[in-house]
Amino acid sequence: MNPELQDKLTEIFPWFHNIYIECGDGWQWIILDMCREIDDLYFDAGREVDIEIVQIKEKFGSLRVYYSHTEFNGVFFIDEIIAKYELLSKKTCEFCGKDASIINEKGWLRCVCKNCERIW
Repeated sequence: MNPELQDKLTEIFPWFHNIYIECGDGWQWIILDMCREIDDLYFDAGREVDIEIVQIKEKFGSLRVYYSHTEFNGVFFIDEIIAKYELLSKKTCEFCGKDASIINEKGWLRCVCKNCERIW
């Protein structure tokens, strides 16, 4: 992922510590929207964001987000938010962000559109 996006995420969301994102640029808007929704959840609850994103990566053709947190009764909702965006990644090209599907190329799963499939 583009290092500039990582810097931007840290700038927009101070709670998003500058971690290495291990996926293609096509999912950048998914990650940005997911962070906005998490931020809004805490804002609506009148709380400081107390989760720490540990890792964001592609695994088995979809986005995976790992995090830790302190006790907050909204954790269930955080899990729902993350699950929603992980599911969305399964139909979004990891490389360009267009509509896509997961393909199996010699045992390697990737979510790519028809155009990027030729490149990949």
